[in-house]
Amino acid sequence: MEDLAVEIRRFGFLIKRVPQISDYSRPQTHSYVDKETVIGREKDKEDIVSSLINYAASNKKEIMVLPIVAMGGMGKTTLSQLIYIDHRVESHFQLRMWVYISDAYFDVTRIVRLIIEAATKKKCNVLSMELLGEQLQEIISEKRYLIVLDDVWNENINQWEELKTLLDLVEKEVQ
Repeated sequence: MEDLAVEIRRFGFLIKRVPQISDYSRPQTHSYVDKETVIGREKDKEDIVSSLINYAASNKKEIMVLPIVAMGGMGKTTLSQLIYIDHRVESHFQLRMWVYISDAYFDVTRIVRLIIEAATKKKCNVLSMELLGEQLQEIISEKRYLIVLDDVWNENINQWEELKTLLDLVEKEVQ
């Protein structure tokens, strides 16, 4: 430590306290993209759009989960945006919801609230998971819907199952 202090004085460094930045937060994503600036994603987009529309048209009641997985910066969000704004997707799904999750924390109650807000375009202040489930059922039942959960880093299968179970229950009520 003494050597460090000598070097600091010798070079004239100033010691200054700076506030600690606790977390780096990425900017929130959205569904808007200038498709003219995107290069090389057309085949991936076409494959996924076809899969989504064919699955939805088959009238299967099970939820289709389609993960887009890659390292950061590889274009997952951009690909999702291209799919989301595709005219076939817009016309095929009665309800489309873009939900930015982030890696901060994966909380099913929070995610259901965000899905409701994306669907209704209104703030949801409901805290009870029971009431959130009922509200979600009212919003998405008997509709063909697409939910994009963007920037998800959670690998906890139990939390995913909890969310999927809630969405499955809504679908089973429609039968």
